[in-house]
Amino acid sequence: MIMGKTIAATNGCRAGACKSESMRIFLSVPHLTSGKGGAERTAANLANEMVARGHEVMIHSAGQTDAPSAYPLHPAIRHVNVSFSAGKGIASIRSHIKDFNPDVGFLFYYDANLVWQYASVSGLGIGIGAQECTNPIR
Repeated sequence: MIMGKTIAATNGCRAGACKSESMRIFLSVPHLTSGKGGAERTAANLANEMVARGHEVMIHSAGQTDAPSAYPLHPAIRHVNVSFSAGKGIASIRSHIKDFNPDVGFLFYYDANLVWQYASVSGLGIGIGAQECTNPIR
């Protein structure tokens, strides 16, 4: 059981070949459009694999609203890129999340990004996991 959802075992299954309950998965990856690091690659790989297994995925990133992902994304992935320059970033993200109505979410964060990421999902009743992304040079 993951975040209250029962998921069928996938040992030895190839993408799309396993039967499981379809989930709606939300990923928050702040620098998906501007960074090419491990967190961005991990998020893109996870999203692509989850879509291949029949799940619905939405990725949120922050930056220029017309910027593409730094890594290839399956066409079925809903990529929402919100600019914080308009001063409505968190409200806009919350609106997208509510409309998507995810079963579970994952936050890929470092430093102060966790503050606004958590604020965007707090109180929505979504099970949340987080991956801390660090760089020893920072």
